[in-house]
Amino acid sequence: MSVILPENSKLIFKCVAGSRLYGTNTPESDIDERGVFIPSEEYILGFAKRIEQAENKEEDSVYIELRKFLHLATQNNPNIIEYLYVPKNMWLHATKEWEKIIENKHLFVSTKAKFTFSGYAHSQFKRIKNHRGYLLNPPKKKPVPEDFGLTGRSLMSDDDMGAYETVKEVVEVVEDLMSLVTKSKAYKNAKREWDSYENWKKNRNPERAILEEKYGFDVKHAQNLYRLITEGEELLTTGNITFPRPDAEFLLEIRNGKYSYDQMLAILENYDQKFEELYQSSKLQKSADVKKIDELCIKIIKEFLNK
Repeated sequence: MSVILPENSKLIFKCVAGSRLYGTNTPESDIDERGVFIPSEEYILGFAKRIEQAENKEEDSVYIELRKFLHLATQNNPNIIEYLYVPKNMWLHATKEWEKIIENKHLFVSTKAKFTFSGYAHSQFKRIKNHRGYLLNPPKKKPVPEDFGLTGRSLMSDDDMGAYETVKEVVEVVEDLMSLVTKSKAYKNAKREWDSYENWKKNRNPERAILEEKYGFDVKHAQNLYRLITEGEELLTTGNITFPRPDAEFLLEIRNGKYSYDQMLAILENYDQKFEELYQSSKLQKSADVKKIDELCIKIIKEFLNK
């Protein structure tokens, strides 16, 4: 079963994605697909219908609506900007509209990549650390207000906490109230951590779970993190992203657990500093040429509607 688009929509691009694009696939790897489409007229001109993407989760296939794609590409979103650099031998479908976008890909890439790629890297790093914490030192029990010297009645609501933060700088706050706030914050933080842990257990990918138990951390996340960093570095340096990745063999070594958690921390440290150095020396434009990209979008959609 493939991705189902709204009737009269037009798929303008489809490509191989994921490990087969990066060169890190194994015989067991799925064939992931990504694409871009122009929705039918009512989604463009009307207000009652909205669509940003269509997907088939079982096949890990995702097609993004053209305007959403263009917007995210102007932001140099790591998961989106890479569409512009997929080699033609990995294109599964491409129309003249996509060819026009590729001709103008220089309008998109900018030094904003420093912030988007490092931001995604931070997110992956945090996830790796949190999941390792769950493995080595999982929460023992679900927190309750009584654990923090609170009762259901004395626990402050989010609105109460917000009101306290608003007035604490302008009025003298009694010690009992400050104590209540401190206890409520501690409970809410513990509850948030517990909910996150329970969500991780519930939605844990079985394959990832095996890898985490075997190596003590999520090696697949570590692989993705390193790939993001090197892609961002290449983009800031050359204005290009190479696929398959030149370091695919090293990425597979990470995925296969060759490096311990501490070794990966050593490999990955200081990426923020390197991104900053590349940002300062990069010859890329400071931001995408939104005006020209918008003109391109209007032209493509007008031609589509006229037909």
